[in-house]
Amino acid sequence: MLARFLKGSVFGALAGAAIALGSFASGVVIARLLGVTQTGHVAYVVWLALLVAPIIDLGFAATVGRYIPALRGADDGEQVHAITGYLARRLVAACCLFVAAAIILLLILADINRLSVAAPLAIAGGAVVVAQTLGAFAYAYFRGIVFTERAAQFAIASFALQFLAVAGGSYAFGAVGAVGSYAVAMVLPAIFALFLTAKWGTVPPDMRKRMRRYALFAWGSNIAGALVWSRVEVFFLERYWGLDSVGLFAIALALSALAAQGPTLMANGVLAFMAEKHGRKDQAGVGAAYSAGTRAIALIAFPLCLSMVAAIPILLPAIYGKAFTGAVPAAMIIVAAAAITVPSIIATNLVQAAERNDFIFGSSLVGAAVSMLCGILLIPRYGLVGAALSRAAVQLALVAIGAVFIHRALGFAFPILALVRTFVAALLSSLVIAGCLLATGTILVLVAAIPLAIASYPLTLRLLGVVSSSDAALMANGIALLPSQLRPLCHRVVQFVVSSSNDDGSDFHGKASPPSPA
Repeated sequence: MLARFLKGSVFGALAGAAIALGSFASGVVIARLLGVTQTGHVAYVVWLALLVAPIIDLGFAATVGRYIPALRGADDGEQVHAITGYLARRLVAACCLFVAAAIILLLILADINRLSVAAPLAIAGGAVVVAQTLGAFAYAYFRGIVFTERAAQFAIASFALQFLAVAGGSYAFGAVGAVGSYAVAMVLPAIFALFLTAKWGTVPPDMRKRMRRYALFAWGSNIAGALVWSRVEVFFLERYWGLDSVGLFAIALALSALAAQGPTLMANGVLAFMAEKHGRKDQAGVGAAYSAGTRAIALIAFPLCLSMVAAIPILLPAIYGKAFTGAVPAAMIIVAAAAITVPSIIATNLVQAAERNDFIFGSSLVGAAVSMLCGILLIPRYGLVGAALSRAAVQLALVAIGAVFIHRALGFAFPILALVRTFVAALLSSLVIAGCLLATGTILVLVAAIPLAIASYPLTLRLLGVVSSSDAALMANGIALLPSQLRPLCHRVVQFVVSSSNDDGSDFHGKASPPSPA
């Protein structure tokens, strides 16, 4: 079973990588073609669209992603079919209501002569809302069935469509065309979601009740989380500092997403894996996945993010142009915080698998309130840096609260000492880049410093005894999925860094987390 989930994660990683690459490449094209102010326009409209999408979603994407693997774990394929169509039809109905309400609102504004030149941007943003809502449901479905080749194919094709749309649309129609390209990026999965409405079956009343409760809390969590984890700072920046600051902040967030995306993709199959284990009542397997998954994500996230922090002063202007140099301090703060927050995706999956998204809802509400308070107190005075500090502080606080909840309420060990050692190892390797750039700050030096940092990381891992024998066993399963030409080198690297002195990487003595028999 583990091999099936690892294979599914590979396809999930391919899909996620295509989506991330499309978003990043689109951002670069928009910045180069439109400049700081128009990039701010695009970022603001897209932010509004992504803020509205969770409201229209009603928690259905999270629900299908949670219950499909649980039902698969219980060998109930008929119910998988039934609940997919049941949720898809209700989601499409919600999207239709949104479109109708948007049309009525536009007609009312036109009737009272308040329909301005912003109407095309509003229409493009509405298209993003619908496409994003339906597309997210389709990808949640794919995650629930442990991803397939079709998900990767959709994502790669969507990347090509988005890149063509953003280049042509930005050049021909400016900000409106750029916003519309984000809708084009989700057209294929959105169409697939429409086909899912054709799945029919009887959903028992008790299952409907469970799904309604889960969806309700997921809905509230997603709305509150959109304020905490998306771009609530955009609202305050636009209000107090103007659209130029929004454009700079969007670039800082884009670099953060680029650094964090790779490790995040590793977790694409984790929720399905944990939910299926939960469906089989295998709590030991869930705990093992939590501990090992958190350590594995950290092994990748820490060096990537910290190395990105060191490289940002040279990398950001080289990619986006000197006009965006003002985004450098904010980008460094946000990416540094991402190094710590990215591994928490495993904790989020654990809470969802345990059907405790009521905690996610409550903590998201607290986080949203604190984000709004920081926006009022920090951003008007400190601008872009204040926005970055606000975002980093709130997210780090929520990560800490989540770790304590999982330890005390769910009883699973948190591998804090292993994470500290990993962070120190990554920090030491990233200092190679920082040192080289301090000596001579050019893009050529950065290109030369990156291989040195990569080579130094296994050495620091070995010296600090970060990688345990159980970690090495998990890595071996992943290496088996790589092309045959890469396997010998990867095995030698793992053998070099492995340490038998740290078998479980945890120092919180919660519920035992032995290796999963799967």
